[in-house]
Amino acid sequence: MHSLRSILHHVKRYKLPLGLTIVSMLVLVGVQLVGPWLVRTMVDAVTGSDAGPGALELVARLALLALAVYAVRALMQGGWPPPRPPSSADD
Repeated sequence: MHSLRSILHHVKRYKLPLGLTIVSMLVLVGVQLVGPWLVRTMVDAVTGSDAGPGALELVARLALLALAVYAVRALMQGGWPPPRPPSSADD
């Protein structure tokens, strides 16, 4: 119990960064769950029994939304541009 109090004492200084980290992790998990749901909805729109002429428009909208979701996910996971691999001159 004493070690937990000691840790909490040190964490008090970092409440804001810790809170932002927890919130951003939860948002990232939510964004990662939206992508597969959009893909499933697109497949259902095309292969479902009610697929018709409006299915192509729905798939186009969902594809643009999926592109935006994956772009947000990439930004949240590491930003843009992606880090460069070390060059051979660094060895």
